[in-house]
Amino acid sequence: MKKLFPIALSVLLAGCITSPKLPDASLYLEVEPESPPAEIRGYWTGAMGPYISTIQFSESGRGKLCSAYAHGSSVTGIKYAGGKVYTVFFGAADVTLNQNLLTVKPDDEIYPAYEFFSDTELVEAADYCKEQLAEG
Repeated sequence: MKKLFPIALSVLLAGCITSPKLPDASLYLEVEPESPPAEIRGYWTGAMGPYISTIQFSESGRGKLCSAYAHGSSVTGIKYAGGKVYTVFFGAADVTLNQNLLTVKPDDEIYPAYEFFSDTELVEAADYCKEQLAEG
């Protein structure tokens, strides 16, 4: 009986753990960007886990996602289409605006919803992102 308990526990725990699904970069490449609604164009800053992240939506439907944390900083392209943002970082995500709060909810359930606030002047953006996004 003592030997069965660790085996049963490991089987039970294995069923609760899911491996993260890697985003499919081909989805990002296939999406044709659309002009986002005027009210979400511009800069939005919020937290994505330990990262301070800023999203930039342009009229063309293309933009950037910049994230900074300690020595791990990055900028990646985004596309907006059909009420979603697409990136190779987390795949596709629903974008909703409620007053001054932009919510980005990735389709993959291993990621939480992320909240961003309008940051037109990049006041709240990480220094790295201020530099990267100011370059255009």
